[in-house]
Amino acid sequence: MAKRLSMGLMILLLASCSEGGRAPTPTVDAGGGTDAGTFCTASQMLCGAACVDTQIDPANCGACGTACASGEVCSAGTCALGCGPGTTECDGGCHDLTVDPAHCGACGAACAAGEFCSAGTCGGSCTGSAPTLCGDRCVDTETDAAHCGGCAGADGVACATGELCSAGTCGLSCGGATPTLCGSACVDTDTDRDHCGGCAGAGGAACAAGEVCAGGTCGLACGGSTPTLCGDRCVDTDTDRTHCGGCAGAGGNTCTAGEVCSGGTCGLACGGSTPTLCTDRCVDTGSDRNNCGGCAGAGGTACAAGEVCVSGTCSLSCGGSTPTLCVDRCVDPRADRTHCGGCAGAGGTTCSAGEACVSATCRLECGGSTPTLCAGGCVDTTSDRNHCGGCAGAGGTACPAGQVCVTGSCTPSCGSGLTNCSGVCTDTSYDPRNCGSCGSPCSPSEACVGGRCRRLAGLTGATGTTWEVVTATTTGRGFQAWVPTGEGYLYAGTGTSFRRLDLSAMSWASLAAPPTGLAGWGSPALMAGALWEIRPPNIVRYDELAATWSTVRTDVMAGDDHAMTVSDDSGNIWAYINTDNLVRYNVAGDTLTYYPTGITTSSFETRLAYDAYSNSIFFGGFSNSALYQFDIATSTVSTRAPIPETMLNDIFCGDHNGHLYAAGNSSGRTLWQYDVETNTWAAIPDYPVDHGNNCSCAVLEDGWLYIEPGNLGTIYRIPLF
Repeated sequence: MAKRLSMGLMILLLASCSEGGRAPTPTVDAGGGTDAGTFCTASQMLCGAACVDTQIDPANCGACGTACASGEVCSAGTCALGCGPGTTECDGGCHDLTVDPAHCGACGAACAAGEFCSAGTCGGSCTGSAPTLCGDRCVDTETDAAHCGGCAGADGVACATGELCSAGTCGLSCGGATPTLCGSACVDTDTDRDHCGGCAGAGGAACAAGEVCAGGTCGLACGGSTPTLCGDRCVDTDTDRTHCGGCAGAGGNTCTAGEVCSGGTCGLACGGSTPTLCTDRCVDTGSDRNNCGGCAGAGGTACAAGEVCVSGTCSLSCGGSTPTLCVDRCVDPRADRTHCGGCAGAGGTTCSAGEACVSATCRLECGGSTPTLCAGGCVDTTSDRNHCGGCAGAGGTACPAGQVCVTGSCTPSCGSGLTNCSGVCTDTSYDPRNCGSCGSPCSPSEACVGGRCRRLAGLTGATGTTWEVVTATTTGRGFQAWVPTGEGYLYAGTGTSFRRLDLSAMSWASLAAPPTGLAGWGSPALMAGALWEIRPPNIVRYDELAATWSTVRTDVMAGDDHAMTVSDDSGNIWAYINTDNLVRYNVAGDTLTYYPTGITTSSFETRLAYDAYSNSIFFGGFSNSALYQFDIATSTVSTRAPIPETMLNDIFCGDHNGHLYAAGNSSGRTLWQYDVETNTWAAIPDYPVDHGNNCSCAVLEDGWLYIEPGNLGTIYRIPLF
């Protein structure tokens, strides 16, 4: 069969077990000469019509035309299984993300024309640990073997094979300011972020993002608005009250209560009704006669004799929001602390410390985490036991003994490790009625283990050691991927062919053809006494008792019509549409729901499996090795460990209890088991013959894994325990 993938360029891959074609291998012009119309930088070589860096190019590793094998990377001009310290694999090559303009700070983050990569950031000049521009790359000429002592061809040289650059001089050993050899580079382990305190992996460490290496120890790197490290904290010494003007105890001061740090100097902290600091006094520039409209001499005015300040303007009378003249100031006696209820000494009152003037009456000023005044005290009615939900006697309640106030409601006080669920203290790690969280029950056949529902009985992931022949009379693919305990048949379907295997007699029978063709590489799913399959735009159903087909829906979103169909434990069937959507159909409610996954890699012939242990849908596209997990409870997608081969095969099924079974590549005998809990793959006994590609598998809960190798006609099975 032909499978077409679009990845920017149209590449035709011929891949099937019945058609053994391979993608054409690109030819390489291994000429290393120069082209009169092509100019390469000092770090590049002309291979064919392209300038490449033979130190990192997997197609031209070390020399034009020297291609690395599949799974290898090009590191320092040599094919290897992994990249060395200080480099990261990007597109098959090992790159230094701190200086590489094509991968600056991250794989694929290319600098714009005219920019250079320095310290992992694109810019117009080189800085930091690689301050010199050689060609199009920022380097450290003290340690760079390609530009030792200066740019190669200018005032520096390229060290010979086997030599290192140390202190700007080529040699067989390190010295000077970079005395230690780590990998192929001479470094100073007192300051080098990749080898701090020693070579990484040999007593030293690579500092984490945001850290620097100082004195051989990784530590917080300060910058931006908090450039100074004081103790273990980055601060702005212009504004930090604890380290004002410098680190406390090292030239700086800690401001006293009521002071703020401004411009590195401690001073009076203003706020409330007098928010502005003028000289050494906090004032309200809307009403202060000496600083009307702003601080005097700094945008404000000192009002003349007989004038008052009203709304920031000097005036002979009061009005607006401050209608009353008290002494020489216009105030609002409903809110002014000095003249509350009227001018002080003339019927009004000056409120005490901690009080505010509210509606012309002095009262305790509440705010912050205790915003409500109840019985003479400021409280938080969402958590206060004596005033839960409001002030006691005014809409709130005093909680009885043994109860606490949680979000404004009295509730039992649970001990450590327990959670209050509807008035009952329980351990959600093991409570099957509240598993993981309140109101999340397990089914009768499940137990709650570690906050997750797990089947009381199920397959453990152990397999037998020997495959056995089941039958040699079937052709085609499309196995039902999951067969629950006690079922007597295994169904299979593709196109207009639909059949079933009698698990007792081990004989196949052809059944009625579906009303529309089944997916070419799909699988029917068992749910509510029927076999179901989603193939856009249709959902079809085969009634086991009536032995008849019906079309249930014709409005499924258009997309990939070769994805598998699987069922969960909650009355739903699932499939994948290559518009990057998982689709769920609820059988009882006859409802369709789509879940965008955000997956942009190829999802052709999407393989799916439901896992009850994690209540998740696992899926991946036929044409690549990636595996993804969709958590049904949270509707979130995460990337899991890829299959240890170059691509997923059509063979893909699960045991509903934490294990998946799959094959990789389009031929071979190796089969794999994926463990959901550990996120790891492990090989199981090899298949007796080449498994091919146009294939399928089924897990029988009674303890068998069935696999049919495409159109070869022979089915094998192995025990599961």
